[in-house]
Amino acid sequence: MLFRSWRFVAPALAKTHRVIAIDMPGHGDSTVNGPVPFLQSLQESAATIMAALDDMKIDTFDLIGNSLGGCCSVVMAALWPERVKRLVLLSVALGGVATRESLEKQVEPPGRWAEDGSPLPRPFEELQKMFGVNDPKINEEQNASRKKAGAWVRASERGVGNAGVGNFLPKITESSLFISGERGAYHPYETVAKEKIK
Repeated sequence: MLFRSWRFVAPALAKTHRVIAIDMPGHGDSTVNGPVPFLQSLQESAATIMAALDDMKIDTFDLIGNSLGGCCSVVMAALWPERVKRLVLLSVALGGVATRESLEKQVEPPGRWAEDGSPLPRPFEELQKMFGVNDPKINEEQNASRKKAGAWVRASERGVGNAGVGNFLPKITESSLFISGERGAYHPYETVAKEKIK
């Protein structure tokens, strides 16, 4: 599933680099044994991905992440600076910390989640407003991807909310590039990136 998001970029990068596209734990074709937790922390996801890179004998690497993958990339670059040579963040939420207690009390708008915790399809208009998407096929792909991930979507969203991704930025020492579309919901985080990335 993830490769669809990178289907134009990955082949271009592969002309000059070895490209490894990793689905986030619990997403796409990356399965996790056991029940879905209330919250999947970014630190846990980062450690899982680092373990996969260790298994592949990859010591240092350039890291490119989008959305949830970008949030996880920030944590990886901050916790393992000696491993990450360069960091590229594409449309990444760089928010502060939401406590677990506040996440437990959070009331979600109706129509976002099924009773089992899996995400319901998002209407195209919502994606247009949130991310500036103009192609309905992208919305269909994202809904299919979210459906496949199931309840992991919500657990991962809570992990992002709990992490305080922006607070990891000052710990990043490698060269970094932050890219944000002007129409999307991530554009306001450009200010955070400018203030906190060295």
